Amino acid sequence: MRSLTQFAPVEGHSSLVRDMSSNAIISTNEAEFSAYQKRREIEKKRQQQIADQVKEIECLKNDMTEIKNMLSQLIANKGS
Repeated sequence: MRSLTQFAPVEGHSSLVRDMSSNAIISTNEAEFSAYQKRREIEKKRQQQIADQVKEIECLKNDMTEIKNMLSQLIANKGS
């Protein structure tokens, strides 16, 4: 970890500092960072659930198409 001498406080923002070597603004509020990480993880899980549901729907659509084709064949064979 860098020493605090490499950081300068951002005027008007008590939880922000500027990294003097890269000029980046960094939040020092650990609670906000922890909350951000939790939100990010929840969103990641939600996106994975959506992707899984899309795969399942595609599988069901393929199954329905297959069933429809089989029924069409049965009807066509019965008429012959």
